[in-house]
Amino acid sequence: MGGAGFALNPLQQYRVVQLAPCTRNVALSLNASAIYLGQGAGAGLGALALGYGSLATLGWTGSICILAALAVLLLTSREKRPDVAPEC
Repeated sequence: MGGAGFALNPLQQYRVVQLAPCTRNVALSLNASAIYLGQGAGAGLGALALGYGSLATLGWTGSICILAALAVLLLTSREKRPDVAPEC
């Protein structure tokens, strides 16, 4: 599963560059920061799930996080974007 996550990073970076071509360096830096923030938050949520629940709680917590991430992806990809990138 970890390998699949790392395999998706280039696709995500491509999407970020397409959304902000003029400020791609800043956008990619913020993207990396969001990934690290998500990893830290996931570890914290996992620790809370194990601390206050059971091993099954950990699976449900991960499932909820995946659904939340999918919802964010779907909500942000619905906007109509121009076919041509703006001049920088």
